[in-house]
Amino acid sequence: MTTFRPGLWRRIAIVAVMAMLGGVALSGAAPAAEGTDAADSLAVHNVEHNELGQEMTSQVASELQTTTDEIIIGDDQRSVVFPSTFFPASATAFMTFSQGTGSFRCTAFMVGANVAMTAAHCLHGGGAGQAFSDNILLAPGWTGDSAPFGVCAATQTYVPTQWTQQGDSRFDYGIIKLDCTAGNQSGFYKLFLAQKDNFLKAKTNIINGYPGDKVDQWTSTDGIRKVTANQVFYRNDTLGGMSGAPLWRWKSSSCPSCVQAIHSGSVLNGQGVRVNVGARVTPVMKTQLNLVKSGQI
Repeated sequence: MTTFRPGLWRRIAIVAVMAMLGGVALSGAAPAAEGTDAADSLAVHNVEHNELGQEMTSQVASELQTTTDEIIIGDDQRSVVFPSTFFPASATAFMTFSQGTGSFRCTAFMVGANVAMTAAHCLHGGGAGQAFSDNILLAPGWTGDSAPFGVCAATQTYVPTQWTQQGDSRFDYGIIKLDCTAGNQSGFYKLFLAQKDNFLKAKTNIINGYPGDKVDQWTSTDGIRKVTANQVFYRNDTLGGMSGAPLWRWKSSSCPSCVQAIHSGSVLNGQGVRVNVGARVTPVMKTQLNLVKSGQI
């Protein structure tokens, strides 16, 4: 399906309780060699949807399991996003899915009319022999018991093979193709490819998502503390359910909501202090997204 149906959320359900700018433009085809390498490093999964079961409601959302440890650092500095119908909150999506025998929740964000991104562990268990996620539903701008832009079902997911084969946390991101064009109504984020690490460090950044202890969208602000080739580290407050959330900042009028990283979870730093971490936007990530959006893979 490719037609957006605003009332779909009232009818869509899944079984087993729903389950896990120094910038560069996205337009234009990637160079052949780079595009081929990027496509070859993605595992593609055709998402299955079982018989209809239970509706997407705030009660179900609050009962879903979360997929990874995420933390509040010090005092809880999160604040509720209301209403969530204004951009960029509108482009941030509540996500439910099944993986193996479990049912989970994550956060995703729109990056095109019918394309979204999230954390890889929300789409695949990580490592050889692990399961892909199915029954994936997204509701951009979800608030409490309402899906103002409808609910979209995933048709295909694209996950780096570094994650599906080795469970490499540096590649904890993935792309989702949807059966709707909700992004035309909700708006969508742009990826920000920093040419230098200093373009990321100490800049104010915001994370929007759906933590497991809430039924609405919440947000937290901080600055990126450390940058590596594939990851960034920060102290924005998060909890399980925020995996896949966009870490973004205002860059310019042409990129008011530029995503710098995709939230993964938390890790211990060199001093034994737990901090939050996300998959940094890289040239390969942007090329992969461009290939999916253009229908080349």
